[in-house]
Amino acid sequence: MYDRFPRIGLTERLGQQDMSLDIADAYVHSRNAMIEAGVGIGKSFAYLIPGLLINQISRQPVIIATSSIQLSEQIHKDLRFIGSRLGFTSVRSVVGKGMGQYACRYRAAELIKPDAAASPLSALAERIVNYGIDERADIEGGVSDAVWSGVCVNDCKFEQCHYRSTCSFYEMRAKINAAPGDMDFIIVNQDLLIRDLIKKKEGTKGLIAERPALIVIDEAHNLEAKVRDARTLEFTFRGTCRILEDALQILFRQSADKELMAQYKFIKRCAGDIFRQVEADLLHTAKQDNDRIKVSEITGVPLQRGIQVLREFSLSLSVLTSRREREIDNAFEAMNGLIGLFAVLAGAEDNYLIWASHTRGESTVSICPKGIKPVPETQLV
Repeated sequence: MYDRFPRIGLTERLGQQDMSLDIADAYVHSRNAMIEAGVGIGKSFAYLIPGLLINQISRQPVIIATSSIQLSEQIHKDLRFIGSRLGFTSVRSVVGKGMGQYACRYRAAELIKPDAAASPLSALAERIVNYGIDERADIEGGVSDAVWSGVCVNDCKFEQCHYRSTCSFYEMRAKINAAPGDMDFIIVNQDLLIRDLIKKKEGTKGLIAERPALIVIDEAHNLEAKVRDARTLEFTFRGTCRILEDALQILFRQSADKELMAQYKFIKRCAGDIFRQVEADLLHTAKQDNDRIKVSEITGVPLQRGIQVLREFSLSLSVLTSRREREIDNAFEAMNGLIGLFAVLAGAEDNYLIWASHTRGESTVSICPKGIKPVPETQLV
């Protein structure tokens, strides 16, 4: 590949070639490689060139994880450029972004009311419903976070949404989770990769294609903070009720067990008591909304019984078989998060940090593991 550089008008860089050879050697010997590349080496070409060859040989996708949308877009352009110069004319690639970057036509349609006064939000909703905007990047001049948060994807219905055939988010998620041989390069942010690895470790369906040929983490010095963020779970009373309601609906479709409603009401009462105590802590201790405070001992709440009931919910979800696999997986994952919260509050799990804050107008309890080692080992280059 590098022997062609002079003929196609590209500059030869020894450091770039060495980096490509190191990556190729790591792949051939099934090893991980951590590489520090100086400024000017051209590290994107250095991993894209062996990546193109590895993909051609293995017929499995190459996953590239970055720390920003801008870098993802640049790598996508670099891939097109170097691929075409070196004769890879049919490289199939996709850039996967977080759901908050995509417009939601389902939410936008609900905002449009014929007799409502015009507002920046309703005007934006009109453009989204009329297919003028698919992503936040499509808006010239940008848009405020407050306005965009009203129309972006935040709780996708996936297969149950009748807008899915024209939804850029739905299309992207289908492409990054394509079957082996259907996609060559999948470029995502590090948050999405970590989320995928965690889901696969917990036994639910991942977000990104199975069995990639190679995983490249660009700007890996950001990875530790990204993993810690991904492992931090936030809970509010409203969010907890939504988790319970979603699980209840799924289980009721499979069984009309009357005990389910009693269990739901019991956990909801427990959650109400927990958040009342947290609100009291915040009222007496926090000086401003963004303060993080220690959660005092939760009293008068049967937490151990709550853990047992939640585990019964989790077990019931884990054995379900349905065409709504994604919905079940999400409910199962959320339920396991609640089990973790109850276990930390009960003192049964001491390997976690826990704090309370007043976030976005709601009392919020957050938990995060003290160590971030429990992320599945995989072939990372």
